This record gives sequence, structure tokens and C-alpha cells, in this order.
Amino acid sequence: MVNTIKKSICSNHIFNLAFAAIIALLFIGIPVELGISIQAKEYIGLLIAMVFMLITGVFDEHIVILLVLSVCVILNIAPFSTVFSAFSGTTMWMVLTILPITVVIKKSGLMNRIALYLLKLFPCSYKWQLLALSLSSMVLNPLIPSTTAKSGLLASLTASVAEKMSLEKKSKPLTGLFLAVFINGPSLGHIFLSGSVQALLVVGMMPEKIADNFSWTGWFIASLVWAIAAFILVYIVLLILYSPKESIGLTKSALNSMINDLGPMSQTEKITGILMVFTLIGWITKNYTGIPECIFAIIVYAFLHTVGAISNQEFRSEIPWDIWIYVGGIVCIASLFTVLEIDVWLAAVMEPIVRLITHNAIIYLIGLVIIVYLFRIFIVSSIATVTIFYVVFASTAYNLLGISPFITGFLIIAASKSWPTEYTNTNFVTAQAIMGKDAVDFKEAQRMSHVFIAITILAAIISIPYWKIIGLM
Repeated sequence: MVNTIKKSICSNHIFNLAFAAIIALLFIGIPVELGISIQAKEYIGLLIAMVFMLITGVFDEHIVILLVLSVCVILNIAPFSTVFSAFSGTTMWMVLTILPITVVIKKSGLMNRIALYLLKLFPCSYKWQLLALSLSSMVLNPLIPSTTAKSGLLASLTASVAEKMSLEKKSKPLTGLFLAVFINGPSLGHIFLSGSVQALLVVGMMPEKIADNFSWTGWFIASLVWAIAAFILVYIVLLILYSPKESIGLTKSALNSMINDLGPMSQTEKITGILMVFTLIGWITKNYTGIPECIFAIIVYAFLHTVGAISNQEFRSEIPWDIWIYVGGIVCIASLFTVLEIDVWLAAVMEPIVRLITHNAIIYLIGLVIIVYLFRIFIVSSIATVTIFYVVFASTAYNLLGISPFITGFLIIAASKSWPTEYTNTNFVTAQAIMGKDAVDFKEAQRMSHVFIAITILAAIISIPYWKIIGLM
């Protein structure tokens, strides 16, 4: 049986790789003058093969990226130092150091404590507890980029709250609480640069002159109006669709019991809290100090390691190194677009196609979100979704409509965080598993996925005047 499985897996890999190679060779062998260098043509062929392998999912994403970059060096498309240059950039060091910090935050229990004290500030009725959980999720966002970690933490908290409120499994009120933390946590995390790996990925793919404008503060300012609109709209819709008919809520005694179960605040929690405040201040003041955000993350990680908050073993085993490699690889791939002048060529080629949805800014924004959402049904990886659609649309929309790559990337991330099917959003699956497979009715939750896309579009339309004022359109 084991040998059969190994043989099957091996065959799938060989077939996938061979088919991808054929696709690349067919493109490279096209006897048509495309107006680009032979290196650029070879590179585009490799990218087409890469997209095929990412969509089929036979190879892990980071393996696909490493293979493509390695072939670039073998074919002398660019020198090794150019191909892999992004791994020495600030984006990669930001990701590298913030991931172990996430491990410490999750392990310390500090976020649970903050969330429970936020719940305590609000009245006990369902609508206020729904708001408190939504705000708790939002507080978590700038501190944890890993959507998987956020999904686990928030789902665990929601399960405890739902149990204390005696909510029935698959009931609308329980589904409402679950969606409040899932949407405002993992799905809206990208309103903070440090709240989403995809946000860091988009900044890494931006041209350097544009990326310089999107520090932690710059990114937050650009997303502010959209974030406020989306938060309010999500809350209103959840109240309308999932509020209980009878009066229910979390009692103060139950809430105090949950807080008491945490015990006194540990030294690790105190240290983590102080360092998080220090980190956020450093990120916010980057435009004044000129110190890259990653430096603050490096200092905090070094301190946490020194005091024993994270061990060498945890650093080796708990960090999702595959994500780090993938993000770095995609940033490398994006930088080669500029080096080989493919971005200029692609904008010219895509112009007739993109013009179909770029008669004006509103049509473009609506069309972009809907297209990404439809493809999300087939592309399981949200990171792959962001990568593919950013490359296709960002530079073209910028050249044709003057729409900043930030807006294109930001909305692609938002649409990629949807859950149109039960299998296309691994964070949803993770959160649902922690809540209990039978706790949340997926059909009820799926309805909110469609609404979330409508909210994404509406919040974008609301943001247009603001984006024009700050020079993004």
C-alpha cells in the first residue's frame, strides 16, 4: 500500500513537471516576434508553467517557486545575485522575525486576556458581545500576520464564549459570533501591513519607488476608510442575519470566571505586552525615525529569545519556513519583471483585455473583486491567488487608470480571503475544526462569504474619494 502511494505521488509529480515544461517550451518556441528579449520570453514561459503548477497544487508552493528561480539561473536569465536578491530585503527580514514573535504571542495567552477584558467593557447583550468580539479580533490583527494562528486563537475564544452563553450548535447566533471573529480577524487582517503575510507580499512586489510610500503607517492610512466602512458593514449585516430572537448574552459572572481561569498575568505576558507596544511605536514612527520596521522586529525577537520566551527548538519547528521561502521567491519573481522590462510589455499586451473592465475606476474595482472571487473557487491557495492576479492587473491598471498598485493588491487580498466553498479557505477550515465540525453550519457561513464580497466592493467605492485625496487614484 505504501509503495503504491509513493508510486502514485511520484507519477503525479513527474507528469505535472513534464506538462509544465511542455507549456513553457511551447511558449518559448512561438515563432513570433513579441518585442521582448529572449531572456524575457524564457522567463514568461517559466511563469506560465509556474501558474499551472500553483493551480494544480501537486507541488508545494515554495517548491514551485524555488524550481522556477533555479531554472532562471540555469538559463542565465539573470545572475544568481539578481534572481535571489529579495531575500536580503527588508520585507523578508520583517517576515522572518515577526513569525517567531507570533509564536510567543500565541503561547503567552496575552491575546486571550486582552479579548476577555474587552468583552468585560461592554454590556452583556448579544449585539454588544458581537461588537466586543469583533473589536478583539481587530486588536489582534497588527500583532499577528499568520492567519492560521489568528484563526486558532479566535476560534478557541469564540468556542469558550459560546459555551458560556449556552448557544446551540449550528444556531444562527453561534454562527454570527464565529463569523465576527473570523471576518474581523483573518479576513480583515490585511488592513495592517503586519497583520497579513499577503500584505507584506504585495509591498514586496511593488516597484521600489511606490513601495517606499507604504511603511506600516502608510499602509494603514491608505486602508483606513475602507477598513472603517467594512467593519461597520460587516457588523450591521451580522446583526441582521444572525441575531437571536430571544434575549441572550454572556453574564458578568461567566466572564469573570473565564478571566479567573487564566490566573494572574505571567511574566511572559507582561514582557510580551511591553515589547508589542514598543514594536508598534517603532512601526508607526518609521517615517520620522527612518528606521525600517524590520529592525524593531529583529530587536524584539532577539530580546524574546534571550529571556527564554522562545527557544531554538521552537524557532526551528514552529516557524512556517515554507511561507517565508514562498514570499521571498514571489518578491524575487516580481523584481525580475522590472529587470527584464516585462512590466512595460505586459501593460501594452494586456491593455485591450483590461480595458474591458477599466472604462472607469468603479467598473475596474468591481470587476477585479468579482473575477478574483470566481477564480477563488478553483485556486485553493490565497497566496497564489494574490500573486497571479497582482501580476496580471497591478501595473496595467496603474498605467491605464493611474490606480495605485496598493489598491489593486489590497482588493485582491480582500477577495482572496473569501470562503466560497468549504475547501478553498484553509483558515476557515482550521477555525471550524477548533470550534467543532458540527458547531457551525457551513451553508449559513457560506452565505456571508457572498455578502463579504459585496461589502468589499461597497467599501472600495466608498473609499474612492479618500483614495483620490491621498493620491492613490
